[in-house]
Amino acid sequence: MKISVLCFDLSDNAAGRAHLLARLLAPIAEVEVIGPREGPDIWAPVAADGVRYVAWPGGRLPRFVGTLPALLRAADGDLLYASKPRLGSAGIGHLKRLLGRRPLLLDIDDWEVGFFLRGGAWGTLGRALNLSNPRGLLWTWLRLRLCSAAARAWRPGWTRGPPGPCSIC
Repeated sequence: MKISVLCFDLSDNAAGRAHLLARLLAPIAEVEVIGPREGPDIWAPVAADGVRYVAWPGGRLPRFVGTLPALLRAADGDLLYASKPRLGSAGIGHLKRLLGRRPLLLDIDDWEVGFFLRGGAWGTLGRALNLSNPRGLLWTWLRLRLCSAAARAWRPGWTRGPPGPCSIC
């Protein structure tokens, strides 16, 4: 069995969570971590720890859209495991689930939108209007909404937000 762990940015500490998931899954399956990379390299603390990383340069929209075909091709595991409800991880996972009929497990360890709400109303508004950032507030909020809708469809009557730390979408 092969598991594709999806990470929204392999060049920063988001790779740490994906790395941990990959290490936990390694005893039961072949595992690789896949995702866009905003910086020049895989995040240094996890880069040389024996986990296989498959990365493409990230970027803002619309450039990010150009990496989608490569990311979708690389996410070829029997199980897709998305780390965090972000466009570059869960977004890829949901697309692959729709196109390739692969099971998707979503790991949510934080309320991701909360990270964007610091800096007062004007700061939040500025982040909300930054539509070209696939890691930004709007796209993260939309991913959470889609995950909640998918969870309700999977489990009728479920009305609260995404549970932590894991849910199935």
